[in-house]
Amino acid sequence: MADCVSGVWGAALALPKNGQHPPTYSGVNILLLWDALFARSYERNFWLIFKQALALGGAVRKGETGTIAVYADSFIPKKEQQSNWIRFPDCRDKKPDDWIRGVTEQDRLRRILTFVCISVYDNVSYIWRYFIKTEWRDGMPSSRPYPVLVALIVAAMVLGARPTAAAVTVEQYHVHDFAFKAHVNGNPFDIDLRGEFTGPSGVRVTVPGFYDGDDTWKIRFSPSTPGNWTMRTISTVPALNNHAEDAITATANTDKAVHGRLLVDAFNPYHFVYEDGTRYFLMGYEADWLAEADMKDPNRTVMHHLIDQIAARGFNHVITNVFAYDTSWSKGNQNQWDYGPPAMYVFGGTNEHPDHAVLNTNYFKIYDDMIQALQDKGIVADIMLKVYNKGVNWPAPGSKEEERYYRYVTARYQAYSNVVWAFSKEEFNEPNKVLEKSLIERIRETDGYHHLTTTHTDGAFTWDPQLGSNVVDFDLDQEHGAYWPQKPAFERALRQRPYLNSELYYEIGVDDLPTYPPRNSWQEMIRGAYNVYLSGGYFAYYYGNTAWDLVKPDPEPPGMAPMQILKDNLSALPYWKMEPKPELALGGPCLATPGEVYACYVAPLPPRPAPPVSANAKGPPLQTRRPNPPLPRGGEIVLNLTGLKGSATLRWVNTWTGDHVDAGVDRPAVYTLRRPESFGMAPALLIVKSAQPG
Repeated sequence: MADCVSGVWGAALALPKNGQHPPTYSGVNILLLWDALFARSYERNFWLIFKQALALGGAVRKGETGTIAVYADSFIPKKEQQSNWIRFPDCRDKKPDDWIRGVTEQDRLRRILTFVCISVYDNVSYIWRYFIKTEWRDGMPSSRPYPVLVALIVAAMVLGARPTAAAVTVEQYHVHDFAFKAHVNGNPFDIDLRGEFTGPSGVRVTVPGFYDGDDTWKIRFSPSTPGNWTMRTISTVPALNNHAEDAITATANTDKAVHGRLLVDAFNPYHFVYEDGTRYFLMGYEADWLAEADMKDPNRTVMHHLIDQIAARGFNHVITNVFAYDTSWSKGNQNQWDYGPPAMYVFGGTNEHPDHAVLNTNYFKIYDDMIQALQDKGIVADIMLKVYNKGVNWPAPGSKEEERYYRYVTARYQAYSNVVWAFSKEEFNEPNKVLEKSLIERIRETDGYHHLTTTHTDGAFTWDPQLGSNVVDFDLDQEHGAYWPQKPAFERALRQRPYLNSELYYEIGVDDLPTYPPRNSWQEMIRGAYNVYLSGGYFAYYYGNTAWDLVKPDPEPPGMAPMQILKDNLSALPYWKMEPKPELALGGPCLATPGEVYACYVAPLPPRPAPPVSANAKGPPLQTRRPNPPLPRGGEIVLNLTGLKGSATLRWVNTWTGDHVDAGVDRPAVYTLRRPESFGMAPALLIVKSAQPG
C-alpha cells in the first residue's frame, strides 16, 4: 500500500491481465500481481495459470515459483441453506425494507452490508468515470487516482466479504441473552428453539430457548468454562433455525460472589459445594413473595432492600415462589406492605379469568430482575415452581398447559448459576405422585445445566425408591412437629444427601401485622437453628413480616444478627467432615470429628426446685426445711473427650451476642463443662479443638 501511494509502482502501470483471456484481474489480485511484478522485475503485466501454460505448449523453468492469486465466487454453505441469508443475486431487485424486516440484528447487519456491496459493485465504473474523472485508454487508467483506486479496492474487499456478527464476550458463570426475531403462526410458547454450544475441550451444552414477547425469542447462555465457544440454533421455524455465533469468548470469573452451580459434594454427600470447588455452608431465608413485592415500583426498592439485608447477614439461600396469589390468613391488600394479590398474573388474562395457553412475559421480566439481583449478592434462589394453597388458578393437573409452564420456567432460568429447582411448596398436596415425578423428570430433561432438584415436605415421595430416589438431590423439609429434633438423623440414615429444614419456627414481627398465625420468639428461632445444624442438617430462617405477602424488612428482624453469629462460627469449622455424635454428649446436640473438633449447644437451665415434702414427714417444720441448693444460672454438658490425643482448646460463644470465653483441657477424659455465667440467659455454643495437629 505504501509503495502504491508513494508512486514506486509507476505512473503508467496497467491493470494485470490474463494472457489467454482478455479480461483483467480484479479485487485483491490487482495488488498481489502488482507487487509480484515489481518484486521480480517482470517486463510485462500478463499472467497465466499453470494449466493454461501447459495448454499453450509452454513449460515452467526449473526453480521458478508461482504467484498467489485469489479466486472468489458466491455460494451458500450447506449449514446456512435453511437460514435467513438472502442469496447475493436475489436481492438486487429488492428494496432494503423488504428484506431487513423480521430478522435478527446479526442478519440485518449482514443484509445491509450486502446491499451496500451490491451498490458499489454495480456502480463502480460510474463512480470511477464521473466522480474521480479518470480517463481509460486501452484498459489502462491515468496516473492521477492510484491512492483512490487502492482505497476503493480495499473498501470493495471489506464490503464484499461476508459480514459476521460482532464477537460476544461473557464472563464465566454469568448470563448472556442471544435474541432472535421471527413472526410465527400459532402459539409462540410452543415453538421449539434450542442453542447448541460447544466450548473448550469439546464441552457441549444444549440450551432451550424461550419466547419473550414482541416476536422475540431468546437463548440464555452461561459458560461453565473460560475459553472460546460457538453456538448454532436449531428450530423448526426457518427464521429461528441455523443461526451461528462463532466468536463467543468466555473470560474467567472475577466476581467473588459467584462460584457457579450449587452441587452436592461427591465426597461428603450430606453437604454442598459450588461448581468451582468453594464450600457452601447453607443458611436459608424464606421470602416466598420476593419477586412480587413492590412490582409497580420500577426501581424495586423494597425487593432490593430486603435482598441487601439478607446478604449483609450472611444468608446465601433464599426459598421463593415463582408465583403466589393471596393468603388465607390475610386476604386482600390490608396495608401498604401487603402485596397479595400481586400486581401481575403469571399467565395470560387474570387469576379470575386466566388464559393458561400463554405466559405473561412482562411478569417474567420482573422475575428476571430478582434472580439477577440474588446472583449479584451470591445468593442461591431455591425456586418453588408451584404452590397449592395460595389462591392461584393453576392449569389442570397433567394438562399441556401445566407442562408448558414447567418447561418455560426451566428454559428461562436454567442459565443462571444460582438456581435450584423445587417442584412446589408443600407438595404433599399433590395427590398424583406419578405426575409429580413426571414433571420433575421434565425439569431435569429440559435443564441443560443440570441444576439440583428437590421436593418440599413430601416424605411419601422422597422415601419411595420408585419415585424420589432418582429425581431428588437433597431434602427440603418443613418439620415443626414433635419429631423435628430427630428428623435430620432419620433422613441421613435413609439417604446420603443434604437435609434442609426450611420452616421450623415463625418469628413474630417487630411490628405485629397480619401474617401467618404462629408466633415464636427470635430466641426460639435461634435455639431451633443450632439444634438442626448440630444434628447434621441445614436451616432456613422464617420472619413473619417478610415470609409471605407481607414484606416489611424494617426494622431489621432481631433474629438476623444471632443467625450471622451462628454462621460465622460454624462455617469456620471443617463442618463437612463432622458428624452428629449424640452418644458423645449429655445435655445438648453435638457435631464432631472425634479426637479433632467438637461443636455442642448448651442451653441454660432454670434453678432446680426443691423436692416436694409431705406435711407429715419427720424433721423440721415445713417452713424451715432448706431446699437443695439450686444450680447456677447456666447449663452444663457432659462431653466425652477420650478421643483426644492430648490437650485441647475450648471456646464458649454467646449465641445471642457473639461474645466468647476461652478455656482448655489438658488431657483426654470425660468432662462436665459449665456454660459461663456471664452469658446470663443466653445459650452457648461450645467449640473444642485438639491442640495436636491432625
